[in-house]
Order: sequence, then structure tokens, then C-alpha cells
Amino acid sequence: MAAFKTVQELIYDKSPAEAITDIEMAFGKIGKVVKVDREAGKITGKTRYVLDSVTIEAEVHEYEGKTKIIFHGKSGDVAAIGAQNGIASLVSSMQHANTSGEEIPAVKASAGRLILMWIFVALGGLIGIFLASSIVSAKNADGSKKYTAAHRKQAIAALIIAICLTIIYFLIYNFN
Repeated sequence: MAAFKTVQELIYDKSPAEAITDIEMAFGKIGKVVKVDREAGKITGKTRYVLDSVTIEAEVHEYEGKTKIIFHGKSGDVAAIGAQNGIASLVSSMQHANTSGEEIPAVKASAGRLILMWIFVALGGLIGIFLASSIVSAKNADGSKKYTAAHRKQAIAALIIAICLTIIYFLIYNFN
């Protein structure tokens, strides 16, 4: 499911026709071409990032003697990290489009980093659930609700840990 989107622009040193050819060759290296419309200057392709399917549409326009490429990436992960890395991989492949044997450099964020971020999000969610259940389930022996200082300390500690994990998630994401 491609719910999250990102848009990136690139000024390319070649003509629009050469840019479309390079994009087509790059999609051939990292995924597959879905649709090419040379007259409209659009090309659509699919690739994968970890387990996520990424759809990238590129619009190619003449711009001050060069080519302006607008990439529209869609992926199913939060913050469109898969789409951002798919576009980065496509751009890297475009730069090496005419070299058949050269290895494509690694993209900015690794699969392990993406998995680590999801682990932090899952842990934060589980701690939030634990926090809510510990406050709600605290009862006296006769069945009446009981919110003791120990329960409040436990809930505050769980909340602080959840907040710290969320902050760590955003620090990992924002400081590449």
C-alpha cells in the first residue's frame, strides 16, 4: 500500500530525452519500468526498499539549458523513508546509467536503520499500552480502584521511557 509520499527535485546536466533514457536504464537496474510517456516527459517505475514496494514517477522538463526532474515517490512506511531511499537509489543509478558493470553506491539509510527505527516505535507503543494498563488495572483487594504512589512512579517511568524512545527514533531519522 503506497500511502506515504515524498517529492524531490533534481537539476540534471543532460537533455530531457537523455534524462528519460537514463531514468529508464536506472529503473532497469533497481526495479522495473511501468510506464514511459516521452511526449509528456513522464516515466513511472517500481522498486523495493526492504519489504516495501516503492512507486516513483519522474516528470522531466527543460530548465535553463539543463533538465529539471521532479520525482514523486510513494511507499507504505511512515515518513516515506522507502520512497526517499528509492529516489536516492534511482538518482545514484542514473549517474551510473551508462556504465554497465559499475557497482551502485549504497543509499543514505540502510535497511538495518529502518528496522531499528520501527523497533523503537514498537517499543514505544508497547510501553504506552503497558502504561495505560498499569494505571487502569490497579485495584484494592475489594475490587475498588487504587492509584498508589508506587503505581504512579511506575507509570511515570514507563512514560519517560516511551518519550525517550520516541525522541531517539526522531534523532535517528533526522540526523542522517
